[in-house]
Amino acid sequence: MVAGIIFGVLMFIYSKVNKEADKTSGVAKQEETKVSKETKKYIVSVHKNFSLAEVWSYTTDINKYQHEKSLKCSVGKKVKPGMYNLKKTYSWIKNGKNWHQYNTIYSKKGYLQSVSYKDKYPNTMKRSSYNSLGGEKHKDQSIYFSCDDAKWISSNAYRIKLAINQNYKITKTAVRKPTLAKVCGWDPTDPNKNNPYKKQKNNQITFGLKTVTIEKGHKVNYLDNIIAKDAKGNVVTAQLKHKKISTKETGLKNIKFTYKKGNLSGTCKFKVVDTTPPKVTIANQKFKFELKSLDKKDVIKQSNIDKIKEMVRKAASCNEPNCVMNVQTIDKEDLNEGDISVVVTAKDKSGNVGAAQTFVKVKVKEDKGPKKKYKFPGQKKKHKKKKVVKKKHKKKTKKKKKKQVETETVIEE
Repeated sequence: MVAGIIFGVLMFIYSKVNKEADKTSGVAKQEETKVSKETKKYIVSVHKNFSLAEVWSYTTDINKYQHEKSLKCSVGKKVKPGMYNLKKTYSWIKNGKNWHQYNTIYSKKGYLQSVSYKDKYPNTMKRSSYNSLGGEKHKDQSIYFSCDDAKWISSNAYRIKLAINQNYKITKTAVRKPTLAKVCGWDPTDPNKNNPYKKQKNNQITFGLKTVTIEKGHKVNYLDNIIAKDAKGNVVTAQLKHKKISTKETGLKNIKFTYKKGNLSGTCKFKVVDTTPPKVTIANQKFKFELKSLDKKDVIKQSNIDKIKEMVRKAASCNEPNCVMNVQTIDKEDLNEGDISVVVTAKDKSGNVGAAQTFVKVKVKEDKGPKKKYKFPGQKKKHKKKKVVKKKHKKKTKKKKKKQVETETVIEE
């Protein structure tokens, strides 16, 4: 029963945290595939060295195809050549540190994705990521496209075969170069009706979303949702004046933007939310719990479960104050020798749940026996022989005196 609860808790946390690719807060939603009566199928041929993807269409014979369009892309350095069938599609997932709006899986760690975003909102696009299309490569196994191209791939995934560095020719057709994103935080190609690129007018402050959502504690990018133009059509967004807000507390606040030279003004709502789960840390990862014996009366005891929980709870901490912490593990009836899973959860004031998992090694306490050896009656003590250490004496060397030999001189007459 508890095992089921633990699994359910983890699934709930993952729904808050996203991907897991760790996939965090604002879980990716799988897109529903709409079955079309159209029989046309596609090959998307990616040429790594040219940062180019070309779309070819065919009906029944895959060898009889014709060119449809060419797409600029940014290819990951770890992308491997080959033929792939596209799999599931998702909206808003976190891949590493970046968010992506439209996503199609083509391999275990490979995605066809829209460019990078700072957060899971359409006005938080990273301009450097968008402006690198058709040029710079990134590190992972994903291939980035502009928003409209990524959405087209996602919508037609069930009719697409992906060919990476295969023998498909490169056409001489001019490739549409994406417009550089210099004005705001939206992808210029995003088909969203709120895209300010689609609504902008001269002598007007154009807002994208009516309400901008900001995560609690994050920095506010006030101008990412705005395009302001003067009467001559010049972009004057950077010259707008406005008040600043704090994101320490959640809530809804109105901010007025003004451009004095052109007598322009407009108001936008900013909503501070908290969707980030607290981080739970368990200091010790090598827990041990000893049982007296494997007898049921020593094993199946609620006190054993309570001691295990308390042991792990003391080692757990949370990065947010006033969080409600809870420890869950197996039922007492399931307790036995071996490793058991223990999950610590923390719930903050906004209802976000974070968790950490560890394992406790359960074993029977070893009987080491008496420390002193038992002495049998009449047993004599064994005396240890003393080791005799022989001292090494230095040999004295006597110098031999040389005998003096007297010589006599004899003179013969």
